[in-house]
Amino acid sequence: MAVLDCPACRKPMHEINHQGVLIDTCLECCCVWLERG
Repeated sequence: MAVLDCPACRKPMHEINHQGVLIDTCLECCCVWLERG
């Protein structure tokens, strides 16, 4: 999957797998993005 840019600060987000759920987080501003589903 492509790296997402944070919708708040436009920095690259980091993908974390938490118990099978993919969570994109921004280490700069702590924004969290969840995929639909």
